[in-house]
Amino acid sequence: MKLVAALKLLPSPEQAACLTATLARCNEACSWLAETGFNAQAYRQFDLHKLAYTETRSRFGLTAQAVWKSPLLSGRGSVTGACSRRLVRVRPLRD
Repeated sequence: MKLVAALKLLPSPEQAACLTATLARCNEACSWLAETGFNAQAYRQFDLHKLAYTETRSRFGLTAQAVWKSPLLSGRGSVTGACSRRLVRVRPLRD
């Protein structure tokens, strides 16, 4: 049996600032990953992960989970468009 609970976060101002900064770093990391993958012609999730996982963690100061759950490395995003091999910018996540 699976139970799901919907919760609303009520962070303090300091926590909200920290969450916003982390989200901004994740957005920057996704844009960098898209460009890096495009330049290296790494179009598959596995290739992109092998190419840039370690550098993404060190460059943007993100945790392993934040990097792994990014749309590009988790396979939910794409470095290229569906029909062509052109660079596509990652849309920022919500603030």
